Amino acid sequence: MNFGTYNGVEQLAAESARAAVAGVNICESDNLARTYINNNVAKYGFLNPANLTVTTSPPPSPACSSQHTAYQVTVRYDMSASPIFQLAGVLAAASPIITRSAAVQFGGF
Repeated sequence: MNFGTYNGVEQLAAESARAAVAGVNICESDNLARTYINNNVAKYGFLNPANLTVTTSPPPSPACSSQHTAYQVTVRYDMSASPIFQLAGVLAAASPIITRSAAVQFGGF
């Protein structure tokens, strides 16, 4: 279960960043990344969408600038309610918070 969760978080971050590169400005990139995550998180059997937090950098501004050179998606997943972390007093365990980021460059290729 842990490996599947870590892999799912990593893949969601990477694929949503790739989806964002098609945006013509930062607002559209943000929308593409978040739409990708919303449409695909259920395909990862170990992930509960309610435990997922997504942040992007740079965040969309009111002007929706197209002057940025890179875009980053960070996916944070809280698996503290997972059965494996219920045994935290008995077994050594890693942090229940998984954070993965992926970035893509805009233009200049």
